[in-house]
Amino acid sequence: MEYERFIAEVQDAAEVDTTEEAERITRTTLTTLAVRLGGGEAGDLADQLPEPLKEQVADAGVSQERFTLEDFFARIGEAEGIDPLEAEERVRAVTGVMSEAITRGELIDVFSRLPEDFTDLFSPRS
Repeated sequence: MEYERFIAEVQDAAEVDTTEEAERITRTTLTTLAVRLGGGEAGDLADQLPEPLKEQVADAGVSQERFTLEDFFARIGEAEGIDPLEAEERVRAVTGVMSEAITRGELIDVFSRLPEDFTDLFSPRS
């Protein structure tokens, strides 16, 4: 999927007003996910994302941190200046688009590196 389409779909799904907001929540979500995944898996995910997301995700995944799904939403909310519930809605928009943009095999690999409560984030949008 091309970058412009990826961001347009996030903007629509997240119901944000501007392309800039969609780009920001996309970067924040995917780089935070990369930190949770770490190293090799973050790099594998990055390989399937459009530029410029590819490099940002790969760079963020250099180190790994373990945190809960609740902490995931809190980190993104804090970075974006929004409450965790709004962060959750926007994260679900990003991960829904991401789930459509990467291969099923890569999606399964991502699932395998995360706690079970994260897996419902990665379902294609209806």
